[in-house]
Amino acid sequence: MWNNMDPWQRRSAARGGWWGGEMRRLRRLAGKTQQEVADITLISRPQIGKLELGTRTPNQDTAVTLDAVLATGGVLQQLWSEFSSSDNLPREWQDLVWLERAAAQIRAYQPLLVPGLLQTEAYARTVLNPPSPIWHKSSYSGPNNADCVEVAESPAQVFMRDTRHRTLATLAFPAGEWRALLADIEAF
Repeated sequence: MWNNMDPWQRRSAARGGWWGGEMRRLRRLAGKTQQEVADITLISRPQIGKLELGTRTPNQDTAVTLDAVLATGGVLQQLWSEFSSSDNLPREWQDLVWLERAAAQIRAYQPLLVPGLLQTEAYARTVLNPPSPIWHKSSYSGPNNADCVEVAESPAQVFMRDTRHRTLATLAFPAGEWRALLADIEAF
């Protein structure tokens, strides 16, 4: 994997591993397991592991929270500031770092249509206008089936909404994480 990365990706991964390695060292000095840190911070144990391995990039809130839990005196936040500094970026990319930090949401778009013979009008219509999800009410919905949440599944995501306020926000979870949540609930 390392050999397939361009120099910028290698540098970023090395810096992430450096921050994660320091986080692991500080966690061990505090005498805490990954699970204990996860329970206190409400960051999942797998996410803690990924931060320590450097495969996930921390944000400032995560660094502040971990500093408080591990009683580091702000070490992780200082390292995060150095890690996330845009000074080491090419000049033309530095504005993008600030835009990304200020963004409420970042979306990536990719072409969905297969070129060639498969690209018929019906195919394009199906891809661009997928059917609406089928919503299912919880079996614990209370009297009159009014006090519950509804769930709809797609291959990639699971959606959840409040039955009484269907037009308000809908939560979306990656399908794998949703299945893991259900497994944890059933195991509880």
